[in-house]
Amino acid sequence: MNILRYLVKVLGLGLVLSVVIAAVLIGIQVFDGRKLDMGYPLMLEIAYTCLYGVVLTAINAVFFDFVYRPGTVTTGPKRFLLGAVGSVVLTLAGIFLIRVVINVAIEGEGFVEFWKAEKLRFYILAFLITMTLSLFFHAFNFYKRYQEQKVKQHQIIAGTASAKFESLKNQIDPHFLFNSLNVLNALIDENPARAQKFTSS
Repeated sequence: MNILRYLVKVLGLGLVLSVVIAAVLIGIQVFDGRKLDMGYPLMLEIAYTCLYGVVLTAINAVFFDFVYRPGTVTTGPKRFLLGAVGSVVLTLAGIFLIRVVINVAIEGEGFVEFWKAEKLRFYILAFLITMTLSLFFHAFNFYKRYQEQKVKQHQIIAGTASAKFESLKNQIDPHFLFNSLNVLNALIDENPARAQKFTSS
């Protein structure tokens, strides 16, 4: 059940981000002079943007959870660097696979023709958007985990101090204190100098 919730959460996040990105990109194009036609081409453009967004969000979310899972060997800045580099590699691989699905599987282009027509510029926009979001989430999670680690350290320190206090409190039980006061009381009358040493010790 947890996996299903996680999957729904990731896909929902990917869909929301995709719709927002599609709206921003189309808004920029309209502002730049594009005439907005509410027909099939626009719907196809939004669908492809959603395909990119959902797949890339899922890839990065799974990798993100893998990098930041409890008990990983890599910590601190190394973890952040691993997360950033891993996101770049996985994002580029994901963009390539999405382009293969769109051009070869959906639009029926041959793989050889697809490969010959591939240009770096096809990857730049999707890569920049994904990296911006991914780096933001990595930085946010790195900071959040760092703060959680500091809180745990403070809790351990407070717990240790509390345990020491309890130990001291248990050492001074009422019988010990009562017996010591009785000895002191007897010494005061018999030998005031020893009573003073006893009190100091």
